[in-house]
Amino acid sequence: MIRTALAVLAALVLSMLAAPVVSAEETRASVRDSITNETVRGCDHSLQRCSSRWSYEFRAAYQHQFETGLDDGGRLAVDRFAAQARIGYAPTERTQFGLSLGYRHDAHDFSGQGQTFPARPWNNIHFASITAPIAFSVSCRWSVRLLPTIRTAFEDGASWEDGVAGGGIFGATYRVNRCLTIGPAVGVLTQIEDDPLLFPFVFVDWTISSKLRLRSGRGLAATQGFGVFLEWLPNSRWRFSLGGRSERLRFRLDDRGVAPGGVGEHAGTWLFAGGTLRLGRRAEVTLSTGASLFGSLRLEDRVGNLLARDDYDAAPFVALDVQLDI
Repeated sequence: MIRTALAVLAALVLSMLAAPVVSAEETRASVRDSITNETVRGCDHSLQRCSSRWSYEFRAAYQHQFETGLDDGGRLAVDRFAAQARIGYAPTERTQFGLSLGYRHDAHDFSGQGQTFPARPWNNIHFASITAPIAFSVSCRWSVRLLPTIRTAFEDGASWEDGVAGGGIFGATYRVNRCLTIGPAVGVLTQIEDDPLLFPFVFVDWTISSKLRLRSGRGLAATQGFGVFLEWLPNSRWRFSLGGRSERLRFRLDDRGVAPGGVGEHAGTWLFAGGTLRLGRRAEVTLSTGASLFGSLRLEDRVGNLLARDDYDAAPFVALDVQLDI
C-alpha cells in the first residue's frame, strides 16, 4: 500500500510540474480546502461534517527565502507575508458556498550587479484576491466544484487597476469509497499582458491508512497555490507533511523603475517538509522548510515584450503558518 501511495504521489507531482498552477493566494487555497471540513478519522470525506452551517477561518504566514545567486550575476533574497480570511456557508449537507479574501506581500532584496539583467528591477510587490468557491453534490458519489476568482498584482507605486486579472477553476470529484475521493479539474486565468493561462490538474484525497494521507490542495505554511502533499499523522495533535507545488506570478511595475509601467514575472517550483501542531480544537501552527527550485525572473515592457530574463540557483527557505478556525 505504501509503495502504491508513493507511486501516485510521484505521478501527481510530475503532472503538477508540467503545467503552472494557481497562485496567491488565495493563493495562494484550493476549492476543496477552501470550502470543506474534512477529517481523516474514519476515512470520512463528505462535503459537510460541522453541526453549524457557518464556518470562519483566518490564516497568516511568513516565509523567508534565503539569498541565492542569479545566473547573470548579483543575488536575490525574498521575504513573503500572506494573510487570508474565509467564510463558508452550507445551507445543506450537499451544497456549500464560500468567500475568501487574500493578501500577500513579497519583498525582493536584490544585490550586486548582473551583466544584462537590471540590478534592482522591482522591490515590494502586493497581491490581493477575492474568491467565491462553490461545491455541490450531484449524486451520492459525484460532486462539482467551482472557484471563480479576481485578483490584482502590482508593485509599490503602480496602480492596482493595472494589475487586475481573473478567471476560475472547474472540477468534478468522484468518491470511490470512504477513503478515496479523486477527480479532474481545469483552470483558466487571464494574465497581465500575456495569453490566458490554461492548466489541468487532479483533485485527490486518499486516506491510505489511519496515519497516512495523500491529498492535493492549498500550500503548506507561507507557500501558496495548488500542490500535492503526503501527510503522516502519528497522533491527534501532530501532522507531518512532504509536498511540492509550482507558481508563476506576474505583476504590474511602477512608472519610475527600469521598465516604466512594465510587467515583472517570478516563477519557480517549491519542495518542502513541515510539521503542524494542533492547539486545541480551533488553532494550529505549522513550521516548514524547503527549497525553491528552477527559479526564473522576467522583465517586460508595458505591452509584454521581453526586456531581460534571468534564472537563479536553488534557494532554501523557512516558513511559519498560523491558522484559526472561529
